[in-house]
Amino acid sequence: MSTDSTSAMGTTGGSVSSQRIKIVLLGEQNTGKTSIVTRFVYDHFVPAYAATIGIDFLSKVVTVNGKTMRLQLWDTAGQERFRTLMPSYIRDSSAAIVVYDITSPESFEKSKDWIKDIKELRGDKAIIMIVGNKTDLLDKRKVSYDEGEEEAKKLECLFCETSAKNGDNINDLFNTVSTELMKNLEPVPVNDKLVGSFRTV
Repeated sequence: MSTDSTSAMGTTGGSVSSQRIKIVLLGEQNTGKTSIVTRFVYDHFVPAYAATIGIDFLSKVVTVNGKTMRLQLWDTAGQERFRTLMPSYIRDSSAAIVVYDITSPESFEKSKDWIKDIKELRGDKAIIMIVGNKTDLLDKRKVSYDEGEEEAKKLECLFCETSAKNGDNINDLFNTVSTELMKNLEPVPVNDKLVGSFRTV
């Protein structure tokens, strides 16, 4: 997957497909949603972020299997007071990335509520990637890889673990989502189920 990034107000040179794909990032506060987006778009990690207020937006041009699309990445606030804003962003999205913190069982449990909301608004065919973030904190891990993978299989979602701090699996995460989105633009067998995971070995 090759990439070219822009901010919400920026533009990129060269020929870019008109195909624009909206991906919404959801999850509890402090799970690392903003760090994941920043690492992917700018390949940069800032140790201390202020909490996202409402919605932030960045975009990045990617090429998957010779096809180019612009990913519009909507980074949402995890605080409860912004929860009422989420339905409109979820409804209008092509895919959702639900992030939890592997050191926080509570954020893992809450991720199931986010997925329930997505399925209610987008239906069972929604493309959802569950992401266990902060694998750089393995010594503080409270949610195992197997727990995350099993939950993803149960909910028919994609799954991976990442470290926004180290950059581990960040590109693979968006490559996998982009590939699934490309498949979604083509005829898909009725019985196809969206299940899969990957990990660093």
